[in-house]
Amino acid sequence: MKKIYREIYFQGNKEDLLYLVKNLPKYATRKWQHRTDEGILNKYLLFRYFERDSQPVSELSIYYGNKKINSGSLQVSNIVPLSQDKYSIEEYNGILMHFYQDIIVPYKGENAVPYITEPSTDIYDPHRVMSEKAYNALVRFLTNMNVVEPGDIMNSIEEPMWYDFVYQTFEDGCRLGGADLAYVFLDDDFVDEIGCAKMDENRAEQLIHRYDIEYNMLEYSGKIAGQSLKWGTF
Repeated sequence: MKKIYREIYFQGNKEDLLYLVKNLPKYATRKWQHRTDEGILNKYLLFRYFERDSQPVSELSIYYGNKKINSGSLQVSNIVPLSQDKYSIEEYNGILMHFYQDIIVPYKGENAVPYITEPSTDIYDPHRVMSEKAYNALVRFLTNMNVVEPGDIMNSIEEPMWYDFVYQTFEDGCRLGGADLAYVFLDDDFVDEIGCAKMDENRAEQLIHRYDIEYNMLEYSGKIAGQSLKWGTF
């Protein structure tokens, strides 16, 4: 199955999150060092990770700008490598887990706020990004998908099944990103699991583009209908 980046979230009211910002740096011991920045990163909690020697190998950041604080949820924003160009997903997740074990677990043992989630799974699960109804509509479309003529995306039988899927995500208020759609269209393990044929990349790209267009149209139609009701034109 596809590997994805793990996440850690910090949830609570404004006072809880400001308490975290003030007190979490106190737990930067052993292989971690908290640092402050007076420039453009002054609204980030910054923790540098030292793996073996005296040189840091990465910097983990948590953004706490006013909008994020007021939203009631912060998260680990990024982990930037300092000793190499970029991290693989496995390397990124490994450092995040070190951060969780070295800093978050001791913090949670002594502080009740804010609520801190366990690190999310590193296995992609479509159910996390869409409702059960949307998932079932998607599976129905994919398992009934047939070979189409060159240049076509779907046939007349598949069309209503596809629209059911798009409309259900709209009704759920859960717009899917291109990466999510690419996964369910192209991942070998996923298509084997649901028992459908893997589509070619060109068809997948066209469907992703079509999804965006149709979702935009549904949003626009909803706004027009809402304005019409507000203005009494119905």
